[in-house]
Amino acid sequence: MPVKFDDLSKVGKGILTDDYSKSYGHEFKAKQKVDSLGAVFTTTVAIDAKKDGGKGVSTPATVSLKLPKPFGVSGVTIDKLEYSKSGDWKLEAAFDKSLLKADGLAMDLKSDLVDTNKISTGATFTGIKDTQLKFETKPFTQAFTFECTRTQGPATLGLKCTEKNYAKPDIGLRVTHSGLFASLVVSDAFKTFEAHAHYKLTDSLDLAVTAKQGGKGPTGGAGVAFKMDANTTIKAKVDMAGNVETITKYSASKGVNFLLAGKFAGGQLGYGLAVNIE
Repeated sequence: MPVKFDDLSKVGKGILTDDYSKSYGHEFKAKQKVDSLGAVFTTTVAIDAKKDGGKGVSTPATVSLKLPKPFGVSGVTIDKLEYSKSGDWKLEAAFDKSLLKADGLAMDLKSDLVDTNKISTGATFTGIKDTQLKFETKPFTQAFTFECTRTQGPATLGLKCTEKNYAKPDIGLRVTHSGLFASLVVSDAFKTFEAHAHYKLTDSLDLAVTAKQGGKGPTGGAGVAFKMDANTTIKAKVDMAGNVETITKYSASKGVNFLLAGKFAGGQLGYGLAVNIE
């Protein structure tokens, strides 16, 4: 089945984005599974320094729940019921063919549980061979997003548009051949071009490069991922501005991961430590 439009660049982009720190602070994440319900509770705590002279909250947390078959209803999954450290709610629910009684059809619902204008519903259809169609709309605002991806041999082609750019939609292409991955996404009414490439040099060493033209001008970068052993992976990347980032991921045991991130940009050094327990 073809990937979603936003995942056309995922293979190359993942080497340059996955596991890297967004804030270069410290974070603790724990997942607790309840086998009897199939539910997963996730607690993410940002361990920040005290603010406002010690009066501010220093360890804000985000709590998330994933629950299949809520109230015993087959075909329904609450993918995310989240309460964030900013005090916002997020609900994401999915409905599959066991409820909809239609092969290849799945639907979803998203809401912040506050503003009706932010409610969105979506439908994904994979009943056509090698093709995926997806339509999402916000019924109270009439905004919509439509995308189509199709696989043709080693290539996957994609198109995505909204109510604002349906005359000049975003288009994308990805190709995989002999260990080489390449993708190109054209957006912003054919004004922005973004390319990614990935090549697996050895079983333990991956290389990825990216380049983007549009907006404020050309940007680009390159990154590597080196798997030292079964428990340790080291990543590093550099961009055209000379900014350097690294991430070291160590799996102490099954379900326990430590991530140490570092960044040097604009003459400033940043670092962060994350602990993930599953």
